[in-house]
Amino acid sequence: MLLTFLRHYLGACWRFTNLTGDALTKFQDTLVRRQVAFASTHSPFYRQHWQDSDLSDWQALPTVDKRLMMANFTAFNTRGIDGDAAMAMALAAETSRDFRPTVPGTDLTVGLSTGTSGHRGMFLVSPQEQAAWAGTILARVLPEPLWRRRGWRVTLFHRATSNLYERVRSRRVQLHYHDLMQPLPEAVAALNAEQPHILLGPPTLLAKLADERRAGRLRIQPERVFSVAEVLEPQDAEQIASAFELAALDQIYQCTEGLLAVSCPHHRLHIMEDLVVIQTEALGEGRAAPLVTDLWRTTQPIIRYRLGDVLTLAPPGRCACGSSFQVIERIEGRQDDLCFFLKVSENKELVPFYPDTVRRAVLLASGQILDYAVRQSQPGEACVFLELAPEAKRALVEDAVRASFTRILASYSCRPATLTFEAQLPPRVLGAKRRRVQNEGKR
Repeated sequence: MLLTFLRHYLGACWRFTNLTGDALTKFQDTLVRRQVAFASTHSPFYRQHWQDSDLSDWQALPTVDKRLMMANFTAFNTRGIDGDAAMAMALAAETSRDFRPTVPGTDLTVGLSTGTSGHRGMFLVSPQEQAAWAGTILARVLPEPLWRRRGWRVTLFHRATSNLYERVRSRRVQLHYHDLMQPLPEAVAALNAEQPHILLGPPTLLAKLADERRAGRLRIQPERVFSVAEVLEPQDAEQIASAFELAALDQIYQCTEGLLAVSCPHHRLHIMEDLVVIQTEALGEGRAAPLVTDLWRTTQPIIRYRLGDVLTLAPPGRCACGSSFQVIERIEGRQDDLCFFLKVSENKELVPFYPDTVRRAVLLASGQILDYAVRQSQPGEACVFLELAPEAKRALVEDAVRASFTRILASYSCRPATLTFEAQLPPRVLGAKRRRVQNEGKR
């Protein structure tokens, strides 16, 4: 495993700034064709799914999604692991909080991801895949090469640990994992003892840690802080980065389907084009829906997987960090969470609004909004939950939000929305990812 780790670490370091243009295209094409050949031979699901397709034209193969993968999990994976048994094991680990056991009779790790859609995804990874992931992630998050410093300290806050994360530990890297359910005072005390160089966690948790640092109770100065697992909104990124005295908050975009993007030292979120191919379907206004193909994983092949997220991509070009890997300007949320409002017309035409547009309608209304959520159950309507500054006059802020919605909707020739307001934010399920904008009518 050490040799696999080192090979992928060194390869990831080199590829990030040297693999570009035609060489990158050829690299991706070679690896995708290898993946397609392997999956068609070893995955009963893909063999059936592609039976009427030209495997040489991989860019046009039928797509898959989480629903299809989970419904066919036993046939989907290439090791013949029973989906029901794997799910039972993963749920048992969630309950016991012991994530070390592997699938009986194998060396495979199984884990769950709630996903921003709220629907469970399950993954299987081999030790080789874990070592490859560990080498790659360290190549992309450490601010300088691994060998220049002994004793890198990395602290991760996550819903569940995994053997995947345990692979990061080495003589040069000390990984500390903390459960998201850990009480905040305990988390602060642990961080003060660990003094991490790298801190990773969901923005909801990072925002609380930022408050603790402003209050003087959290006394750490990490070199890089990464937001993971949830959509990172600009106002949260600015507040967290300011509290930790950093130029910007970085991001890791990872899901059941693989490691998709990591911020570079210049704080731009690059797609890991040496790990995944992301094809895009245009959604209009510069937005795109990603189709993901993983270039390395063979235990659970991910090929033309429809992710369901909404991305805004930057124009192609070489970044100041030296990489030409595609940059994601924004991860806006889920396609499932488009909100719909009525066109100014007689036929009641519906116009979709992306979560980012809905967020702006709320946040541009007043600087006294501390936090918010928007839930839509019927087109043309929305319930807005507002947490306000103590000095705010709620009626005035609510009027400002109505005016902001009306103004933005009018710019798209839509009728004013019917808004209701709540003073308390909606309760969150423990361990679930935050989704401030949510269309509940489509569930």
